[in-house]
Amino acid sequence: MKILSWNVNQGKDYRNLIDMINILNDYRSDVIFLHEFINNRHGQIIRNTMDELGWKYHYFTGIGSMSGILILSRKNFSPSRCNYKKPSKSYGWLDILFDDCRISILAVNIPHDDRFMNKDEYWERLLEYSRIKTVDDCLIISTMHSDNEMPEYLQSINEITRTGWVDLIEEHQWKTHKEKGDGSIPERFDYAFASKMAYNSVTTAYLSKYEREKGFTRPAMVLEVL
Repeated sequence: MKILSWNVNQGKDYRNLIDMINILNDYRSDVIFLHEFINNRHGQIIRNTMDELGWKYHYFTGIGSMSGILILSRKNFSPSRCNYKKPSKSYGWLDILFDDCRISILAVNIPHDDRFMNKDEYWERLLEYSRIKTVDDCLIISTMHSDNEMPEYLQSINEITRTGWVDLIEEHQWKTHKEKGDGSIPERFDYAFASKMAYNSVTTAYLSKYEREKGFTRPAMVLEVL
């Protein structure tokens, strides 16, 4: 199963609809997660076009949130749980069950000046969840917020891996994959962790350079699972 996860920047990255749809099709994925997706006119065109091309879709958003997650899939899936923390209503956990895989997504929106939640709260929430998550065959996909402070987010990743999760980008892209980054860290980018059991099924995990070459702001993440 090939998974594409892409933070589309609350609509700023899908104004060029033809390029966006072409990129989504170029990856030949089985499942696509579009984070910070706004279901406005442009978003509806993308959603409806992908539907016409044979993709099942489901759109999730927190109550009061402007953006959410659009799930596009060629495989059958069902949502297991979606918990949003009040009062911010701006992020939550979404568990998705496929026939052969369980994926947990952190839906999050962290503006620089968020009066409801700061980055420390976000990391606390991520760490809290990674500690209590006991499913053996699970992947966690989340939008990371670097704020151009590399040591800060690397320290947080290290804390997550100490709870037993495997850093998939570290294990695959930085060591073996041909699409190594140029060293620059975008403000937000998708990232993935795996339980030790699920890690054995992951064959590829990397941040792509393709979207930036096409003029989009943020890179997509690609996972391949046996």
